Amino acid sequence: MPCPRSHPRALWLTIGLAVAGLPTLTVEAEPAPGFHLSEPIEKQMAPVQRLLHGRAEATFADFPIALGQAFGPVNRAIAEHGIQTTGPAIFIYEGTTSDPQAPFTLTTGFPTAEGTEAPAGLALRTLPAVRVVSAYYTGSLRDIGEAWRIFNEQVADAGYPTGGTAYELYLYWEGDDSDNNVVELQLTLNDG
Repeated sequence: MPCPRSHPRALWLTIGLAVAGLPTLTVEAEPAPGFHLSEPIEKQMAPVQRLLHGRAEATFADFPIALGQAFGPVNRAIAEHGIQTTGPAIFIYEGTTSDPQAPFTLTTGFPTAEGTEAPAGLALRTLPAVRVVSAYYTGSLRDIGEAWRIFNEQVADAGYPTGGTAYELYLYWEGDDSDNNVVELQLTLNDG
């Protein structure tokens, strides 16, 4: 089972995107100090037609460097080319394990408006609708690794058959240290 961000780390990133009309979040799980995590639920993730994205090979040990390589160019392109985003930032983790030194692929980007063309060095990708188990995290980036640890335990305890891809959807963002950030954590489910 993937175990994204199974260790604490500090990140720098600028998302600057708040999505209006967020669903009301009910905290049902026992929260750890400093953050809240909802109970996992099974759902269908909606498809994303035009994800403008960057990619990097990463390990959790070198995550801040990989994040800069993957997400920095996306943010610059949006600002420099006036690209219209249509949804929250999405981080995709493919091939993760609990080993912080194990390599995985990090894809980061934003859904974009119809007719968007990818600037040099970036690409557009379609994300298909997939079944996921999902939980909502509210808190700073300081504690998101612990939230992933708890979420993975909850998913395993509930017997969900997870696949090899994890997602983070940055639904509301104030800054790295804000306890008001809302991030949806998702693990793909196997059909078998």
